Parts: sequence; C-alpha cells; structure tokens
Amino acid sequence: MGYAQDLITQQYLPKANVLRFKTRDEAIVAVSTGKADSLVNTMLNGLVISKKAATVGGVMIPTPILSTPSVIALNYGGDETFKRFVSAWAE
Repeated sequence: MGYAQDLITQQYLPKANVLRFKTRDEAIVAVSTGKADSLVNTMLNGLVISKKAATVGGVMIPTPILSTPSVIALNYGGDETFKRFVSAWAE
C-alpha cells in the first residue's frame, strides 16, 4: 500500500486484480498460501523473501529494468564516514 512497487504495479499491470497489504509479511503469507499469485517488490527484498520463504518461488527481473526513486534518513549528527558511505552507495 502506497509504496513505489504499488505505482509500478498500477502502471505496468493495469488489468491485474491487485491485493494490497499493510505489511510485506502479509503479502508474503498471501503468496505462500495461494491467496495471491505473485508479489511485486524490490530486487533486494525479493532475494531475501525467496530465501526466507521458499514456497514463494523465484525472483524475476523485468526487461527493461524498472527503477523508482527511494529515500533514506540518517541522523544529522551521526557518523560522517557512514554517511559518506551510504551517499556513495546510493549514487
């Protein structure tokens, strides 16, 4: 609900019967129990989900690769080295 994946789903799967859940865990349970056919998520989350919940299945990456903006929040007075690392990784 309300995540970038929801926007991608609406844009690229306009005819899909979309179920929305409050948490990722609820969505995983829906796929694992057959209530839902698939789960749209980020690649990194997909890899974690596929390892933790083997019944969900594998990760599929669409072509062309889709991307959406994301954000991160760090403590302003936090570790400068860590902030530089995160900024470099994000770029």
